[in-house]
Amino acid sequence: MSKKDNKTPPTSPADKQKEEGPVKVAAPVEDTPKKKDKVEEPKKGQSIAAVARALLKKHANLETVKPSFSTMPHIPSGSLVLNNLMGGSPASDGKGAVCPGYPKRRIIELYGAESCGKTTLAISAIVQCQKAGGVPAFFDFEHSLADGYAKACGMSFAEDKLLYLKPDTLEQGMKGIYLAIRAGVDLIVVDSVASMVPKDELEKDVEKDAERIGSVAGPLTRNLKKLVIWLAKYPDPEKFPKKGTSVIFINQTRAKISTGGGGYGGDEDQTPGGKALKFYASLRLRMTRIKSEVLKKKDPLTGKDINIQYGNVTKVKVVKTKIDLKQGQEGVIFIRYGMGLDDVYSIIENGLRYKLVKKGGEGAGLTFGEHRANGREAFRRMLLENPKVLADLETKVKEAMFSTATTVNPAEQQNADDALLAEIESDMGDEATFESDDETEVEETVGDEP
Repeated sequence: MSKKDNKTPPTSPADKQKEEGPVKVAAPVEDTPKKKDKVEEPKKGQSIAAVARALLKKHANLETVKPSFSTMPHIPSGSLVLNNLMGGSPASDGKGAVCPGYPKRRIIELYGAESCGKTTLAISAIVQCQKAGGVPAFFDFEHSLADGYAKACGMSFAEDKLLYLKPDTLEQGMKGIYLAIRAGVDLIVVDSVASMVPKDELEKDVEKDAERIGSVAGPLTRNLKKLVIWLAKYPDPEKFPKKGTSVIFINQTRAKISTGGGGYGGDEDQTPGGKALKFYASLRLRMTRIKSEVLKKKDPLTGKDINIQYGNVTKVKVVKTKIDLKQGQEGVIFIRYGMGLDDVYSIIENGLRYKLVKKGGEGAGLTFGEHRANGREAFRRMLLENPKVLADLETKVKEAMFSTATTVNPAEQQNADDALLAEIESDMGDEATFESDDETEVEETVGDEP
């Protein structure tokens, strides 16, 4: 027999199984369902605390918030008149006003015609923020901020005192706003909504079709939904209850084109950017320039008297408020060229408006009680030299402004907002969904609570 014949024949799987015995197969393990936490459903007649506990068990990320009846955290406007307009009513605890300034963690819209002082009001808010040690941000979508005028108003451009950005597109700007809020910026000014350009529109050839309708309203609406959540979430309101970010959107007015025929008078509240900003804004202020103040001087060449403008008188009206529940009140402010807001002059103008300051007599005299001066400038100097008289006039002006206001019914305001939101979602259609959030992490630089 050859070596080849001496080899052991290979064993088959069946023979191997006979040698090892029957294979023991483990019984299948049944998937036992995980035991779910039993959530007690609130029953009729249970207390609010029981309902809250049931909700928190079912939704771990849900937070219950207790309302505050004291003064809201805010950024002063730099004007006593504006502070009283926005939230000068006494707070429920009686320790101060509701919100004498631009409220934090809220959206504010300043809008009006050209050259009525919108940017000046925003600059004044930035100045007040810097004076209080806060860090503001200015998003210059118009690429046209007059830095010389801003500096004359008291605004600092130092890197540690101001975040100054010039976004090219709407998307770039909204991303910057998100990062600024995460970083703990106190105030954000967006100048302006009308100058926001979506990325696809910017990259379009100039010879292509004109800007499509709703190109700004769509992306802005989607981002405003997220913006209100960012403002409420960053920084943590439990750790930093007095901090937060105010966002001021500057907007313009537009003539509404009627295609239905007939005479249409126009809508003075027609603003670019769609209807979403009206809904999400907690405070809307409409600005209207009333007149320009002039000084008579002699022309050195002709020797004739000429009028030189040195400031504008602007009316500010509260169109919408969720802060003070006082709507419709209005006041006037004075913007002095090269200086910005002149608060004392503004109080004088409101005194004349509500007939608290009498005008008449020789030399265009102005009278308040026993105090009199010829001309506004002389009357202004007199008030600065007599702080008690100035405080008395300010108090009476505040009372007069509130006497013309109407109290807002919160339920009616909510119904109006719900109707507007339904209209927005109807206009948006399928676009009313969130875009995916970027997971960019930003180190929070918020300091300890003072």
